[in-house]
Amino acid sequence: MRKLNPIFLAGLLAVTTLSGGLAYVIHSYQVVRNAEGLRDRARKFEQEGERSKAAEALSRYLNLKKDDSQTWAWYARVLDESTKDRPGRTRERVFLVYEEALRHNLDDAKLERRCAELALELQPERTVEARQHLKDLVDPRTCA
Repeated sequence: MRKLNPIFLAGLLAVTTLSGGLAYVIHSYQVVRNAEGLRDRARKFEQEGERSKAAEALSRYLNLKKDDSQTWAWYARVLDESTKDRPGRTRERVFLVYEEALRHNLDDAKLERRCAELALELQPERTVEARQHLKDLVDPRTCA
């Protein structure tokens, strides 16, 4: 019967660990690079007037970089502009994106006002949210 070679096993573990760490670092770098490319692509699409493509690129960017508060506000605005004439569930999605943008930009009165407008547009389902946003606009200290 063969014996386990501890030196070979240690070397194999070291090579495997280093390979895994290197793969992680390379993947992290690629994710950041791809995210920046998506944001640049969204900017280009918006300049060309293709707001739905810009919204898609921003959505993909925010899946990679969830804490980018300025991009959340940008995405909400672009999505809103690209779906102005579509009723129903699409406007509900716009409202939810504005709510998320507001969570990342707590003191932004424009976002708060647009959330209130969309909630009023989506009545009766969003009456409670509309009331809360209007209260927060009148007296910002009541924010939770």
